[in-house]
Order: sequence, then C-alpha cells, then structure tokens
Amino acid sequence: MPQPKDTTAQLGTDAVWRLIARFSIPSIISMSVAAIYNVVDRFFIGRYVDERALGGLTVAFPFMMLMFAVGALIGIGGSTLISIRFGEQKKEQAHLIFGNMVALSALSSLGLAILGTIFITPLLRLMGATPNNLGYAVEYMRVILIGLIFQLPSFAMAALARVEGRPRLAMATQMIAGVSNIFLDYLFIVPLRWGVTGAALATILGQFLGFAILVWHFFFSGRSLLRLYRQNLRLQTEIVRAIGAIGASSFFMQMGTSVSSAMFNTALASYGGDEAISSLGAMSSLFTLALMPILGLQQGLGPIIGYNHGLKRSDRVWRALILGIGIGSAFAATVFLAVELWPTTFASLFIDKNSPTMAMCVHGMRINFLMLPLLSVNVIGSTYFQSTAQSLKAFVLSVSRSVIFLIPCVLILPPIFQLNGVWMSAPTADFLSISLTFALLLHSAATARGKEKAGLI
Repeated sequence: MPQPKDTTAQLGTDAVWRLIARFSIPSIISMSVAAIYNVVDRFFIGRYVDERALGGLTVAFPFMMLMFAVGALIGIGGSTLISIRFGEQKKEQAHLIFGNMVALSALSSLGLAILGTIFITPLLRLMGATPNNLGYAVEYMRVILIGLIFQLPSFAMAALARVEGRPRLAMATQMIAGVSNIFLDYLFIVPLRWGVTGAALATILGQFLGFAILVWHFFFSGRSLLRLYRQNLRLQTEIVRAIGAIGASSFFMQMGTSVSSAMFNTALASYGGDEAISSLGAMSSLFTLALMPILGLQQGLGPIIGYNHGLKRSDRVWRALILGIGIGSAFAATVFLAVELWPTTFASLFIDKNSPTMAMCVHGMRINFLMLPLLSVNVIGSTYFQSTAQSLKAFVLSVSRSVIFLIPCVLILPPIFQLNGVWMSAPTADFLSISLTFALLLHSAATARGKEKAGLI
C-alpha cells in the first residue's frame, strides 16, 4: 500500500500569510456555516414557533456548553499535542495519542449522554429556565443528547484533520453538516410542523453526515497520516494528563461559558423576564455569527503556531500571531459597525418587528457588542499560549472572560443598574480579559527578545 503524503512539512517552510490563508479560510468557512445554521435554527424557532421557544433554546445553550467543553478538552488538547509531535518528527507518539483520543471521545460521549438524560430537568432549571420556556428546552435537549455519541468524536476528528494539513476536509464536513441542517430545519419546522423537536433532529442528522465523512477518512480511506492500533486504545495516564493539560484551557473556557451563561439567564429572568431571555437568544445568535469566523481563524492558526514552536522558529510563530489578530480585528470591526447601524434589521431575523421584545433586544445588543472589535486579541492570544504548550497562561486567559471577570460583573452590576447592568456585564468582562491578554503577550514578547539576546534560543 502506498504511504500517504506527509503534508505537515509545509507548516515550517511556506510563507506565514499563505499558511494562514490555506489553513484558516477553510476553517473560517466551516465555522461560518456552523454560525449560519445556528442562526437558521433560531430564525425558524423564533418566527415559526414562538418567542418562548427561542427562550428555551437560549437556556439550553449553557447545557450544551457543558457537553462541548469535554469535546474541546479532547479535541483541542489531543490535536495540539499531535501537532507538536509531528513538528518533533515523533510519529509513533502521534499514533498513540490518536488512539487515546478515540477511546476518550467514545467513553465521554456515552457517559455524558446517559447523565444528561437522567438529570435534564434540574440541570435546565440551573441554567436559568423559567416555567414558560422549560418545556421547550427539555424537548430540544432530549434529542440533542441522542446525537452526542457522534458529536464529540466528530469535533476531535475535525481538529485532527487540520493538524494533518487537510483543513479542506474539516471544512467540507462542516459545510455538509450545515447545509443539510438548514434544509432539514425548513422541512421539519415549516411543512411538517415538528417545532423544537424538528430543530433538534435537523441538528443531529446534519452533524451525523459530517461525522460519517470523517470516519471514512481516518479509518477506511488509507489517506490519513494517523493510524489506529488496538493497543493504542488502552488509555495511558501520561497521555491523558498531557491532553488534559493542553486542552484544559479550552475545557474551562467552555465550562466557564456554561456557568456564566446560566447566571446571565438567571439575572435576565429576574430583571427582564422571558422577553429578556428571548432577546438574548436573538443577540447571541448574531454574536455567534461574528465570533465563529474568528474561531475559524483560531483553528487555522493553532497547527501553524504549534508546528513552528516545535521547530523553534519563534519568528514565524509571532508573525502568525500578529497577522491573525489583525485579520480577526478587522472582520469584527466590520460586523460591529453593521450591527450598530442597522440593529433592528438584524434583530428582526428572530423577533417580530411589532413585538414589545424588539426594543429591549435592540437596546441590549448595542451595549452587548461594544468590545467585539477587539475580541480577537483574547481569542487568538489564548491560542498562542495553548499552541506553545504554555498551559497555565492559556488556562488563565481562556477562563478570564467567562469566569474571572464575567461572573463578578453579573453579580455586581445588575443590582446597581438593573437590566442595563446585565447587558453591561459582557462588554465589561471583555475589556478586562482583552487587557489581561495584551499584557501577557507583551511580557511573552519581551521574554523571548531577552532570550534571543542572551543566545538561549
């Protein structure tokens, strides 16, 4: 059998801007498609079911983040570790890590699906569900939990495809999942009138198609650089710890998002009622639409930074980081201006223009989006520390916004400013986390320059 072509060497030789384009554009497209079908989900729910159902999806979001936190831990932690091993030319170690990732994904998805189904109602109440939207949230999550057994492995395999130098494969799976989800959303919700259950079914069926393509590539095509050996499925403490150490920042970032979102929902219910939670459902969809391309850029940068860190090419690492932050900030600033200029147009995708909820949504959105233009500093800065195996700094940055800063803001600001205080919490936390990231990056740059002058690197 012919050996698959090693496509990782380009990460250390091609021009950095070309690598960013090659690796990030497919990720940006795939993440944008994911954002679009998230928007389409909420569009059909908000416009063809009712606003309370939109609120149900909003309170389900923190529950979903609990599950995806585990996917991020395994997928990003394991793929980053494999990227570094490829840079070090330790391919047998990469195969071993791959086997452990497969085992971890299978065990985690099964365990989470069982526990989530058992404790679904009390968990959703903790996430801020009200009597008016709890039923919708339970209906949605019961279906989503069924699909978890292939959602988490799919997340891990998509990250590995990018590490292998095949970002287009990851893009294709995401696009197939997204396009099919959009079509099925319409079919299940509009003609068939399956409501929230239809939206959830559309989501998991679309994701299953993407999962099937990744399974074919890694296990049947013979094109993957990674090989799965039965003995490598036996979990090894050292590897599990290494995956956990690198992936911890992504895990706690998602967990922090879950906890802070639950507190956010609870505060909204207290100070603005069901209308405020439905408003958050609309604006969070739009925020996701702006954030997902930055996350796609982040995914493309991870293998570039990790590989060149393994080669000890700090000049290429910093060039990738600076270019990434600049591109992300330019995009986010464009979205910010559009939302600030035409907020009603965007909000009306989910909420009827004549609804009393519309004014609340527009007002909250103008406040909530204030720090969006600079958010890539935090997102991509965290990736730099994660991809260079600076786990502690990556961990601190990943939880800075959603735990260290946002939770205190949600506790302090609403009692003072009422509903406006809830809306102000997110941009305040963003400002503080961006400032911390900038300070750590400056310190890291100064340290690297000092080592270069001393001849240590």
